[in-house]
Amino acid sequence: MKRFQPKESRSYNLLEACGRLILALLPSILVACASPGLTKQRAFRDLGTFGGRSALAWGVSADGSVVVGEIVYSDNSSHAFRWTQSTGVEDLGTLGGKFVSVTGVSADGKVVVGDIIFGDNTSHIFRWTQSGGVQDLGSLGGVAASVSGVSTDGSVLVGHTVLGDGTKHAFRWTLSNGVEDLGSIGGEWAWATAVSADGSVVVGNILLGKNKVHVFRWTPSGGARDLGALKGQSAWAYGISADGSVVVGSVMYADATVHAYRWTQSGGTQYLALLGGKSAWARSASADGSAIAGNIMFGDKSVHPFRWTRSGGVQDLGDLGGKMASATGMSADGLVVVGEIRFADGTNHVFTVSFGKEANQPNVAQRMGKYS
Repeated sequence: MKRFQPKESRSYNLLEACGRLILALLPSILVACASPGLTKQRAFRDLGTFGGRSALAWGVSADGSVVVGEIVYSDNSSHAFRWTQSTGVEDLGTLGGKFVSVTGVSADGKVVVGDIIFGDNTSHIFRWTQSGGVQDLGSLGGVAASVSGVSTDGSVLVGHTVLGDGTKHAFRWTLSNGVEDLGSIGGEWAWATAVSADGSVVVGNILLGKNKVHVFRWTPSGGARDLGALKGQSAWAYGISADGSVVVGSVMYADATVHAYRWTQSGGTQYLALLGGKSAWARSASADGSAIAGNIMFGDKSVHPFRWTRSGGVQDLGDLGGKMASATGMSADGLVVVGEIRFADGTNHVFTVSFGKEANQPNVAQRMGKYS
């Protein structure tokens, strides 16, 4: 398998006490801030395209040291990749299909999951391991299937199957028992989007009619619970905490604005600040649900990634040197955000933004200000 080394990374350190002067630093090095009490900040890395025309990141390991996604080549083929801080990028190829779409990775970074797309546009689920290579799990009883979430140890996958009549059913697949069809959960369609660390709690979406989508939360003992549209016209779930008690996603209102939300079993729905944007959506949550990665869309259609913490609120990470940028995942400790940068020429680069442990402490995230 082909290996590339990422291009030289770029790290930035923000000094508020010095007029927010941005200094270019050595790759991946974090330096102390002049402000008292703020000893670590964030490091931004542009990992480039890994030898392709573009590259997209779709998952990150628990400690942020492994990133997975797709490399898009000039012939429009897409290959799965697995990047590590120590070895660089490993091109996993198309895994027997025409294209491949990577959607997740286990906590230790050794299990990669996603979809294999064939020439007839059908798709199979795959599970790749460092020790055993690729396992084609097929279409799980449908004409096509797609995976969206993976448990911490990589033994449980969730997503949806497409049936012969075009409807979608949510599924939960386990290494020990195979596939469990969760059905359409009272709607026309249903699709699972994320799973808890142990694989026992599944969240996803139910299509009830035109422009009407509800969030669902499923457990083995209680089955599926329709959480509704969370006070909006429609709502979508994209991420979940390790124990399944926190769900994150987006709510759309009648005026077509979209807000990011954080839902908890105990407290219900909390909406996150837009920071001057027109819409926002949450993509991923940390293991304890105290940090969230997502995106803000502005009036000019540009998109910035954000990082939210329970103690510090929403922090706009800016365009990261491109035309726009978007977050696609967050490490379990909440300290690494991954995603893609879109440039004016239409190419995409993979990025990581890493935060020091102090960034999760009260008020630190707010004091760091806007990253641009």
